[in-house]
Amino acid sequence: GRATYYDPQEGQSRWFGGAQVRVNPFKYLSFEGSADYRRQDTEGTRVHTYPVQVSALIYPLGHTRLAPFLLGGGGWYYTTVKGPGNFDDTQNRFGFHAGGGLQFFFNDHISIDSTYRYIWLENIESKDQNIKDKSFNDNGHMITAGLNFHF
Repeated sequence: GRATYYDPQEGQSRWFGGAQVRVNPFKYLSFEGSADYRRQDTEGTRVHTYPVQVSALIYPLGHTRLAPFLLGGGGWYYTTVKGPGNFDDTQNRFGFHAGGGLQFFFNDHISIDSTYRYIWLENIESKDQNIKDKSFNDNGHMITAGLNFHF
């Protein structure tokens, strides 16, 4: 499991929950799949987003006990939007992310990690209080902290 903090350009910064799975096929390269949940309330609009991300992690020093890494990837963001005037819409948005992190291995079976990534996303479409088209910029900063079990 992991805790996720998201700070969008337009919206509230908050903590949410999620999960991640990593595959370590090489000494210097891993792959991560993750799914999270987040909610935003902005100008009379409530947005529920379910990010599903895939990332490549490059470990310049390999999988050492304390292992820094760079990451990059893309994601699908299943988004439901409820706004003024009975606006109710489902949006499938896509975006890219890049960042870095640090992983600490307690032993061969347990580790913790923390990541930072900047996310570039398609805007959220809604209506404003006057029922005019409104677009929210959902780009932002994402920080995660996770507990990992290795098999």
